[in-house]
Amino acid sequence: METKEELLRGDFENHLYETSKGDALQDFIDKALEMTISVEHEVPFHMEGPDVYNSDPKVARVIDQIITLGRWFVYNIDVVGKYRLYEESFAYNFEKEAFNILHDELGYYIEDDNDTK
Repeated sequence: METKEELLRGDFENHLYETSKGDALQDFIDKALEMTISVEHEVPFHMEGPDVYNSDPKVARVIDQIITLGRWFVYNIDVVGKYRLYEESFAYNFEKEAFNILHDELGYYIEDDNDTK
C-alpha cells in the first residue's frame, strides 16, 4: 500500500510530465527541423510520398532518425527539491508529430493500406 507521501510524489511527477509536454514538443520540433534543413535540398521538388525515402541515402537516414527521435524523445528538466536541485527525465512519443514534420518539410509520407481515398 502506498503512503500519502508516495501518492503525492506520483501526482507531482505526473504534473511535471504534463506541464513539460509543450516545452518538450517545441524542443523536438526544433531538433527535427534542424535535421530536415540539412537534407531538404536533396529531395527533388516534384517528389513526394514513399519515393522521398529512396531519393538519397542521406534523406533516408534523416527520416529514420526523426521517426526514432519522435518515438523515444527524452526531455530533461531541472526540479528544485527541498534540499537540492535535481534533474527529471521524461520520455514522450511524438511519432505523429514526426510524420507531420516529414510531410510538411520533405513531402514524405507513408501510404496507409486503410485509406479509403
